Amino acid sequence: MKSSPFHMLLALALGAGLTPAAAQRPTDVPPPPGHREAEPETTMLGANYRIAITTTVNGKKQSELAVLTCSSPFQISGFAIEPTADDVKGEPLTLRGALAEQADGSLKLSYDMRVDTPVPMQTIGLAGTAESLTSTFQYKKTGAMGMLLLKPGQSYEVMKISGMVCAITLTPTETPPAPKVPPTPPAEASRPENRRPATAERRGPTEEDRRRYESLSDDAKSKFRDAMRELFSDQKFRNLPEEERRAQIQKAYIKAETEDRAQKK
Repeated sequence: MKSSPFHMLLALALGAGLTPAAAQRPTDVPPPPGHREAEPETTMLGANYRIAITTTVNGKKQSELAVLTCSSPFQISGFAIEPTADDVKGEPLTLRGALAEQADGSLKLSYDMRVDTPVPMQTIGLAGTAESLTSTFQYKKTGAMGMLLLKPGQSYEVMKISGMVCAITLTPTETPPAPKVPPTPPAEASRPENRRPATAERRGPTEEDRRRYESLSDDAKSKFRDAMRELFSDQKFRNLPEEERRAQIQKAYIKAETEDRAQKK
């Protein structure tokens, strides 16, 4: 019988005194000093939400717990019923959950709520006598978990324990402003060939340029101005570097000046 690749690898592993799992398992290397595992990124919501839990007993409000958050996972801890002199422990409440915003504006809530409720265990004393009755209690964790679709601002009874009702309300408190988008420049102005150089027309004519221009005849001046209008009507000319533009202007001036001198002779 021919040996398969698997059996060949198995024989090599056993020959080295290793099991197949040990042969394939990389050596555990301790992390370097200061190494920290990357924390999972927290999902952010589109607004800040006030999450409030209210507890009522027989229609009378007992407590309210609230937290303000813009992260999807959250946790609230406190008392469903505040401690008193007769009940120094009260009834602790913990709510863990996660929020998700829906396309229709509603919220999806995944929750796990736990409340410690006292359960009477023993009563000491006789009713109707001078001796007071003393009761002992054992606290029992009661809770519920599930998923709800909620409308912001409405109250929902999440859990009911005997006469105590726990309700939750989620209300958006603010919405961050939309990011400012810079205006889109016109298509023609955004093209590279239509962008005007930053250094365009920064240098004016020199005193020598003015003197030579004034020495021309009126006819030559008119021809030079026409040549300038023709040059500046060309988009490619306006986008040239300043030195190249000045060279073409100088060329047009020399032409007008030469023709003017020829006519004066």
